[in-house]
Amino acid sequence: DPYSHAPSSNAPSSTAVPKITTSSASDEYIIAASPPSGHDLRGAQAVLVGPFELQLTGVVQPKDAAYEYLTSGRTGVYAAPGRRGLLGVAPPRSLLRGDAP
Repeated sequence: DPYSHAPSSNAPSSTAVPKITTSSASDEYIIAASPPSGHDLRGAQAVLVGPFELQLTGVVQPKDAAYEYLTSGRTGVYAAPGRRGLLGVAPPRSLLRGDAP
């Protein structure tokens, strides 16, 4: 099957595996990744790693998963990586919730 897929051998073991579907038309191939029920798929990317090989990466996590961070000093809070994404500054000992680092 030329459209086969398998989890990477270096991928962490998990019971939450995304559903990968493929289809084709006369002039295109469509590959879709969707999270299992009750999960989100974060940071999904597709990279061409060879003439006939596409690598899909991303993180599957429960929808209610949130990380908690306690600031040890004044801490910049960013919407996205980079200096332009600064939303504001949190004071010391602030409890913040968000995605994985």
